[in-house]
Amino acid sequence: MSELSFARQFLSALDSRPVKLASDHVQDPRGFPAQSAYILPKTPSLPTKRKRDADATTAPGTSPAAPTLTVALKNLKAPNYNVALAGQPLSASIYDLKTAYVEKAGLTTPVDKIKLLFNKKPTQDSKTLKDLLGDTAVSTKEVELTVMAMGPLVTKNEAEPATTKDAPAAAGASSATTMLQSDAFWHELQGFISQKIGGDQEAERLTRQFKTSWEKSR
Repeated sequence: MSELSFARQFLSALDSRPVKLASDHVQDPRGFPAQSAYILPKTPSLPTKRKRDADATTAPGTSPAAPTLTVALKNLKAPNYNVALAGQPLSASIYDLKTAYVEKAGLTTPVDKIKLLFNKKPTQDSKTLKDLLGDTAVSTKEVELTVMAMGPLVTKNEAEPATTKDAPAAAGASSATTMLQSDAFWHELQGFISQKIGGDQEAERLTRQFKTSWEKSR
């Protein structure tokens, strides 16, 4: 049986059935039985959840504690002068860290003779830990800074008291001569020049020239 024959047979079967409602049937709605409108029940209100405080450990009426971190000050030339400063706030400046380093290490070296490097780059005294770390300051728990001393590190026990008025000048001259005779001074000078001009070969040449001139002037 083809599709056309099936369609004709199906329509003929429908035509033989009685039509209950005409296509143009109309009925007055007022004749429908009266009944009340069905109203949906109201949704019960759910209890509101209490918002949890950002810091549950903070006592009511108190502000959360400021984040702190541990600052590891490492001297690559003299590891025995490595110092760890715990509980340092993000507002601590480089100058504050240098002062704390000199005090904790028991040094008599002036603070301005101490340089701190972060990622092998010199830092300014006015910079804070937050400035150095940037967006990672809050999540950082420990940071490492390299200590570079512009001269020998002398502890308070090693410093000799002056006995006469000329003793400080003589001690200063002797200390300067001893410092210039040490290879560590020229190595640190070469590193300082290399950081300033950005060239290792040129820094080595200038350091060698300075050392030769000093040796000739003795």
